[in-house]
Amino acid sequence: MPTTYTCASMRISTIPIGVDPSLASCGASDGQTHDRIETRASLSPYDRASEIMDRIGRLIDVQRGAGNDALLVVEGPLFFGSDATATWDAGYLMARIDLLAKAYDVAVIVVQPTTLKKFVTGRGNAPKTEVALEILDRWGVRFQDDRGADRAHAYGLHRYGLAYLAGEIEHHAPSARGSKKRPLNKITFEMLSTEQLVAIGEGRVALPIEIPKHAPLVAIPAAWLKRAQKIAKQWRAA
Repeated sequence: MPTTYTCASMRISTIPIGVDPSLASCGASDGQTHDRIETRASLSPYDRASEIMDRIGRLIDVQRGAGNDALLVVEGPLFFGSDATATWDAGYLMARIDLLAKAYDVAVIVVQPTTLKKFVTGRGNAPKTEVALEILDRWGVRFQDDRGADRAHAYGLHRYGLAYLAGEIEHHAPSARGSKKRPLNKITFEMLSTEQLVAIGEGRVALPIEIPKHAPLVAIPAAWLKRAQKIAKQWRAA
């Protein structure tokens, strides 16, 4: 039987699904199944993200089949370098996760890596391997073949979601760093056309922009969401 939690003013039967997003190796856990989704670098970002969305969608389907709702608890990417390609890949994957959540009509919360580490270990700067050890100590869960601790981080996000739904912790959405903080949905890529985005995603052209150093991107750029829908439709039709 699903556990019933009080969340805001609602009583809901919800299972959090933790997602540690990466096109190369994505962790996903509903507390029972701990998936590590590896995709081939030779595939396009669209195909790699589609494999990941399919596997996360299966976890949602399992919970729906058991009469539960789902909450996606996603670790937010954070960049302080000028690797524009890595930033693009992470942002595109976050946009696809958002579209998946909309398709399934499930809620999403984004958790900072430091917030997750502090929740699990008590230290926001703990290494990823320490997260796995602390999960074993606190909850008795051991992960096999977990290079990069992707399964461990996904399970930690699942436990974070349980605590959030039970009202044991407060969750605050990530915001931009710096003296002039602002919601990250204000960060957009208006200089790019849909055609440019498609060409970039397919690898036909290099990114025409550079991400400034020390410019964090920890949430989904608002302008990416509608464009990601258009990109997906064009790729499917191709």
